Order: sequence, then structure tokens, then C-alpha cells
Amino acid sequence: MSNVEFVPKDRWESLPVQPTAAAWRTRRRLLTVAVAAGIAWAAVLAILAVNGTADAGFHPWEPWVPLIFVVVPCIVAAARQARADRAERDRGYTTLRN
Repeated sequence: MSNVEFVPKDRWESLPVQPTAAAWRTRRRLLTVAVAAGIAWAAVLAILAVNGTADAGFHPWEPWVPLIFVVVPCIVAAARQARADRAERDRGYTTLRN
């Protein structure tokens, strides 16, 4: 197994892989919180629809449309984080602390 060095945040600017995997992790975590909030909101609206207290013109698929616009960037950020992490580890360092 190769020796991989952890690089602290104050040295990230000089690294060859930019943006770093840790920067992508931060972005992905923010998007993950937005996805969780969207799922909770969709669940509340689904409960209202099942109970019959939703508006007459309510369509069950409507709460999921904005959620899809948050999920897609989250998936993209996760893929870019994985790619940056792989590139960092190939160079013998990592910005991700496990």
C-alpha cells in the first residue's frame, strides 16, 4: 500500500489538483443538506395529499421537480470529488481527512 500524505487546508493553493477533493466535499455536503430538506418538504406535501388537506389543484409530482434540480448537482459534485480524490492519491497526497 502506498504512503499517502494528508495536506492541511493552508497548503491547498499550491497543489496541482484544483479544486481539491476536500473543496468538492464541502460543496457536496451543502447540496446534501438541500436534498434532505427537499425530501422532508416533499414528505410533508405527500402527507397533506394523502390526508386530503392539499389544495384542489395540487399535483403529487410538483414537489419533486425542484428536488431533482438539487439532486443532479449533488451527484455531479460527488463524481468530481471522487475524480479529484483519485488524482490526489495518484500524486501521493490527499486533502480529505477520514
